[in-house]
Amino acid sequence: YLTNKKEVVVSGEFDIIRPYCFDYCSDIESVLFAEGVEEIEYNALTHKDKLKDIVLPESLNYVGLKAFGDCINLEKVVFGDKTKFGDNPFINSKWSNSLRGDFVIFNQQLVEYRGKERHVIIPEGITDVVGRPFENNRIVEKITFPSSLINLWSAVGFTEDSKLVEIEFIGNNLNSSLISSISV
Repeated sequence: YLTNKKEVVVSGEFDIIRPYCFDYCSDIESVLFAEGVEEIEYNALTHKDKLKDIVLPESLNYVGLKAFGDCINLEKVVFGDKTKFGDNPFINSKWSNSLRGDFVIFNQQLVEYRGKERHVIIPEGITDVVGRPFENNRIVEKITFPSSLINLWSAVGFTEDSKLVEIEFIGNNLNSSLISSISV
């Protein structure tokens, strides 16, 4: 995609927005993705310093890894209630940084944990854990996942030097084939 426009409307004729497709569009301030767009892949619109707002359609099923990452002036994001998110889709943006609380949650999906507790109890109602919500965490020793959890889509983000020693799952709704990459 190549434009020098400040306001861009992405047609619903494009069901998938590919990685880096906006690399040469440095002047974009506002993007509206029209109905019909179903997926925005990783790094689709990264490092757009002038980007201030994004409107995502109800038809959108998935936003990939850092799709809008490092858009430092991004202040407003509108998305539907069925959209699933990959790892840190809005990392290093004003909007993401303005979200308050220990848990960053988009549509019942835990995207990031910012708290300082040693025993973290993931809130009931969370259905998915995506990306690496505990990346670089050196405090958490135990995580309790709720009975509402269905999918654990990642390695959760712990590294060899983490303090994690215990993971507890309440209930049995979890798709257990997805937890093979987790080790304590």
